[in-house]
Amino acid sequence: MTGSAAPLDPQASSRRWVAWGVGSVLLVAAILIALGVGRADPGATGASGPRAASGPVLAAGALQGSADRVGTRPARIAIPAIDVDAQVTDVGTDARVLEIPARPWIVGWWRDGMGAGSIRGATVLAAHLDSAVYGPGPFTRVGQLQRGDAMTIRDINAGEHAYRVASVRMYDKTTLPYERLFDQSGRQKVVLVTCGGAYDEQDGWDSNVVVTFVPRTET
Repeated sequence: MTGSAAPLDPQASSRRWVAWGVGSVLLVAAILIALGVGRADPGATGASGPRAASGPVLAAGALQGSADRVGTRPARIAIPAIDVDAQVTDVGTDARVLEIPARPWIVGWWRDGMGAGSIRGATVLAAHLDSAVYGPGPFTRVGQLQRGDAMTIRDINAGEHAYRVASVRMYDKTTLPYERLFDQSGRQKVVLVTCGGAYDEQDGWDSNVVVTFVPRTET
């Protein structure tokens, strides 16, 4: 697979792997970050879960959080088209690796990015797709989403923020365009990331599935 984006095949396997890198505004550009999220086991995190080191390695300076984050902390997300109604918790980094909730039905929100209802930048959400122990997670069926499908984020103040699917794409995970997808200064959007493509027992999935949502009122 090339580094260019390709539409996601909705018939692709629902068992995905998330592997993506995020940089914190507090980190020096020379620091490298590796992030991998796989099938969750009890107590697993993004740092210690299966194949945690299989994700791409990214110079922190290539992708930074926002020093003036806006928006409100998400509390739940609902995506009716795929029967998702999931709790959201904020996640940061541990030893420069993003922590992901061990239970796949709890979604992690990158707290160094934008919150729900921000007027700019990316709100980044991630979770385990499934678990040998806990079963399928909330993102298991993201590949079935279609352009225009609705998502609602409820924030911790009970405010609701409406979005719609703008795109469902697949990228080679070694060439995922982090800077563009997770830009904190551009137009407001919500980005969900997981993996797909070809699976290898040693290296995991070779591609990333990215679902981008924009405000429902945006044309």
